[in-house]
Amino acid sequence: DLYSSVKYALSSMKDRIEDDCLIIFDDFLNFPNYKEHSILAFKEFLDETGFDYVPFGMVVDETFCRTSFIIKKGGK
Repeated sequence: DLYSSVKYALSSMKDRIEDDCLIIFDDFLNFPNYKEHSILAFKEFLDETGFDYVPFGMVVDETFCRTSFIIKKGGK
């Protein structure tokens, strides 16, 4: 859930991602400073790769927010 771990995971798998790959984040929103962690790493990943995404689903609770996206390599 920390920026560094999400950044590392996304960077490590960027060459293995295929079109319509599903990425699931365990804690994406709903915690202190959330904009500095998974969201930022995901944005940088998209900027670096040129991939796009389609929101797939979200589960929100008082203590977490699981979020998933379908990755589109050729745009939406």
